[in-house]
Amino acid sequence: MPFLKSLPEDAHVPHLFSRYPHIYKLYSMASLGIMRGPSPLSYAQRELIGAFVSALNGCRYCMGSHNKTAEMFGVNPDLLEQLLEDVESAAIEDKLKPVL
Repeated sequence: MPFLKSLPEDAHVPHLFSRYPHIYKLYSMASLGIMRGPSPLSYAQRELIGAFVSALNGCRYCMGSHNKTAEMFGVNPDLLEQLLEDVESAAIEDKLKPVL
């Protein structure tokens, strides 16, 4: 059951965006700034962080989107699963472990 009663019973993130395009526009601008704006983190690292946080939050839509995008930027497809099992033993740079 969706949190917003105005959405269909099987609602997912795209339903929300199409129902409230004015909110989606602002969200898209903020997301673009975070994911593609200046940062000491690479695009791949930011996408991997997004996939990891989305997995922890239980959002399969966002997890899948971020994970596929991270893979497109060269991240090992198995890395997210490694992180979810144990951040400390995952094959990732030590400097990213505190972030995750």
